[in-house]
Amino acid sequence: MHVCKKFNITKPNKKNILAQDTDTAPDITIYETHLKVVETSTYLGFTITISLALDIETSIRIRKVAAAMYKLNKCAWNNNQMTTNIKVRVYQACIEAKPGPHTPTITRGSTDPTYAILEASFRSSGRTR
Repeated sequence: MHVCKKFNITKPNKKNILAQDTDTAPDITIYETHLKVVETSTYLGFTITISLALDIETSIRIRKVAAAMYKLNKCAWNNNQMTTNIKVRVYQACIEAKPGPHTPTITRGSTDPTYAILEASFRSSGRTR
């Protein structure tokens, strides 16, 4: 009997594995599918490396926040019709809540009050989304 069938292991959809704390890369084959050993992997939205270092995850988050700040500069910070209080609330919704895959996104028709603030700022500035 094939070992995979004995332990009810099915053919993998993903063909990569991340091996941590090993001197040599493991050689794993399931149903004639060889699993490639990789140095980084994404799990639940977070980047994991062989060394468990946070450098890659940190740089990814910094890039995401920088992109969000660039967008905020165009629509919020340079908008003289928005009060500082509204700008701070937009910042908190878009930047402080950024990290993590579980963070809810603000979409059209959202019941989140921050979405209403963003919509009002677009309407008052004459821009449409």
